[in-house]
Amino acid sequence: MSAIGMEESQRTAFGAPAGDNARGRDVLRRIRAVVLLAGSTGWRNLSASLRQSVLDLPIDSESSVIQQWQSQIREMAGGLDLPHVSVRLMIDPASLEPTSRQDCPRAKLSVERDPYEYRGSGGVLYDVSHDYDGDDWLLVASGGQVLFQPLADLAERMADRGGDVCVVAHEDGTPSGLMLIRAACLSVIPAIGFVDMKEQALPRIAEDYQVNVMRLDQISGMPIRTLDGYIAALRQRHLQLSGDTSWENAFAERRPVFQIVQDGTSVSDDAELQDSVVLEGGRVAAGAVVVRSIVSGRGNVPAGRMVVDQIVASSAGPRPRPGQGGPS
Repeated sequence: MSAIGMEESQRTAFGAPAGDNARGRDVLRRIRAVVLLAGSTGWRNLSASLRQSVLDLPIDSESSVIQQWQSQIREMAGGLDLPHVSVRLMIDPASLEPTSRQDCPRAKLSVERDPYEYRGSGGVLYDVSHDYDGDDWLLVASGGQVLFQPLADLAERMADRGGDVCVVAHEDGTPSGLMLIRAACLSVIPAIGFVDMKEQALPRIAEDYQVNVMRLDQISGMPIRTLDGYIAALRQRHLQLSGDTSWENAFAERRPVFQIVQDGTSVSDDAELQDSVVLEGGRVAAGAVVVRSIVSGRGNVPAGRMVVDQIVASSAGPRPRPGQGGPS
């Protein structure tokens, strides 16, 4: 047992074969909802700078963060032969709702605002649990992350671990924000006040129920809380999609690997984008260089300007490109 009473499971390399576990299959069939926790104050500054939900940020040319979740949940439901899995997106009163969510009957998404701004993730899950029987299961995740592994496979491995709660952890310390929970466990969480799930609720649950930790050698996803975190997650995703393992090389970060330009932008053919995103409405003029940055829907990078590690939220006045003078 660890200090908080959790069972430490064997570390698992993604792709290892899952066992033929009848109990695990029964758990998977009893998953009633995926609860996406998206009320974190951690990304509030990023959302405010962009004036849009972090869940609407693109992860490639076709999908946003929230669309990735819906697609993954739909595939999981299909693999489990479930008619549908409810997707409950929990946000706080101050958060912006995502507008890019899709109409997906098998993974129908509802946006629910917590009426109490300081309830905490544990408190939110306590409130949600009243809608389910004690033996129903909830797949709980931090909504603000980019997934690198199929959600269906992760759910299967968590179910095979046994216990009443399974928490995913990464050997490199990257936060996972993913757990599988039997609804009955949540009844021990205090009914009022702020309760953090990991720091307060899980130790309390572990006093009465079995809580297992599944450690992964390969990360299942990366959180999006800051500009740096978003760009790092996109780099990892695009390297993975290309089959490139150079991210393991200490010098890999020097080589740009992606650019995302949404429809409705104005980007000159003479502009240079390196590991950067231009959101709908953004403008990048001729000769501009944008590196590890986001150009928002109101952003404008003038001709010849260089932007590095920035959110361009208006008409940018960053430093001129080397070799060019500033404005006269």
